[in-house]
Amino acid sequence: MKIINIAISKQDILSDTRLASAYAGARGGVADDFSRVAASESDSRLMERFWQESTAHLVTALRPVLRQVSRSDDGIALCLGLSDSVSESLCDEISTGCSAYLTAAVSARWFATVRRDEAASAEAIAASELEALSQRIYFRTSPRRHKP
Repeated sequence: MKIINIAISKQDILSDTRLASAYAGARGGVADDFSRVAASESDSRLMERFWQESTAHLVTALRPVLRQVSRSDDGIALCLGLSDSVSESLCDEISTGCSAYLTAAVSARWFATVRRDEAASAEAIAASELEALSQRIYFRTSPRRHKP
């Protein structure tokens, strides 16, 4: 069994979410759209709740391969037990996929609160990130016969 340890920083995910919301607010075209859509430090309690919900969903999705999970104020650490036939090159992509899913999921929850028209596309992105993550986890390399 191949063990993959993944550490995801909560601050990195929330910072990426704030960046995405600021971009969405800036391109809104309405004068007060930026201040209404962009997440700020004053929204930290709500963002913390979205982080908790998104990590719970990720843990549930990873349950078949999850060996250990630990949460802290800094983020979440996951230990995955994957088949030995999972390509070594996918390990970094699995870690990146977890981060991408969390960013998309937190953003989707934020947009559902402040901008409903963006929420559906953000939720679709989060779902596709989770599906891509699942495909990476369950991807197997074909066995190779070595010639003597």
